[in-house]
Amino acid sequence: MTDSEKIEANVRVRIKKPVGVLTKEDFSKVKQFGIGAFQKYTDISYLANLTELESLTIAANEVKDIKPLAGLTKLKVLYIDRNQIADVKPLAGMTKLESLVLARNQISDLTPLSGLKSLRRLDAAALPKLKEANAMKLKKALSGCVFR
Repeated sequence: MTDSEKIEANVRVRIKKPVGVLTKEDFSKVKQFGIGAFQKYTDISYLANLTELESLTIAANEVKDIKPLAGLTKLKVLYIDRNQIADVKPLAGMTKLESLVLARNQISDLTPLSGLKSLRRLDAAALPKLKEANAMKLKKALSGCVFR
């Protein structure tokens, strides 16, 4: 079973629609979603269908590409820690984000997040490629945010 098929199966359980074509209306019913930890997911492209998501967890998997999340602009809470993510640019348009957990990824540049003025909590601990000067720029841009 592919990652997309597993995600679809999970969506079907959540909306109680075991068979049939999933519509935009079906997808809009999903406000919170999580992918189990240590499931070795790499492809999260199916998540792009869940445009009404407000909370998403994809912690402890093998995700590198988060571009499919770019259109999830209603997200308020996002946990994508313990993956293999290097580029956070797809998150730049998520202006409703209040809590973001990025810890233990391969991220070296957090400046794309500087426009996220609703962000109140950012966990960017254990990012071995992140330079202190880069982190300081973001802290200055997001003065109302608590950093870890």
